[in-house]
Amino acid sequence: MIGRRYLPGVPQSSDSDPRRDSLLRRIGDVYFQVFHTYRAWWMYILPLAAVVLIPLEVINSVAEHGIDSLETTRWLEAVLLASVTGAISSSSLLGQVFIAGAIGLSLTHARNGKPPRIAWMVRNIRFLRLITVDVLYVIVVLIGLLLLIVPGVAALIFFALVGPAVELENRGARKAFSRSFQLVRSDFWLVFWVLLLAEIVGFLLGESVASLTRYILGEATVVDGIAKGASDVILDPLFAIAAAILAMRLLGLPAPFTSRGHRNT
Repeated sequence: MIGRRYLPGVPQSSDSDPRRDSLLRRIGDVYFQVFHTYRAWWMYILPLAAVVLIPLEVINSVAEHGIDSLETTRWLEAVLLASVTGAISSSSLLGQVFIAGAIGLSLTHARNGKPPRIAWMVRNIRFLRLITVDVLYVIVVLIGLLLLIVPGVAALIFFALVGPAVELENRGARKAFSRSFQLVRSDFWLVFWVLLLAEIVGFLLGESVASLTRYILGEATVVDGIAKGASDVILDPLFAIAAAILAMRLLGLPAPFTSRGHRNT
């Protein structure tokens, strides 16, 4: 029942263990929830994503443009350039943890299938804590990517639920990371495939939209940032919603929608 407040530490009733189902079926069920959540709440999700992501993407595009204009002739400069490029690439994750936490809070406090009012969200969302774990998440993923990719992918997956951990269980930053690791480890392959597919599909579609916009409007840095930001607003919430749905599932909370696509109330 979505309208019910989740109480950390209180066992949630469940008729069956969802991990008994096949992996493919569980992945399909998560994406079913993601699709219906997006379809039902797009008027709430898109403005939230726009406020968070478009300014970040404009800054990101300006930084990328500056790096592209540099010429490297020495190995040290090349290493520094690669590090900065990796940082900018990882910064595309910035904001997704915040959005995932906000969506998780909204889903667990919905009334009659509708998100809470903005005033309620402003009063109750843990802004500072979410921003802190969001920035730390990007830094951890970046460090992992600099250590030959695989550790970065592991960090991307294991710590993707820090935002929902903050909002659903009122965890501090450090405990949110350990809780995310614990939750992901309990059903690793489900989280891995759901989030990896969401990230890859979102990235490919986003780059296609941005390339088309650049072709039509030109290569201006600000235009490029706005174009990429607009595509991120539409596509990045897929990762954030998936993270929120996964956290709710692994915590034993009821799904937002029934198997027929109706809202749980």
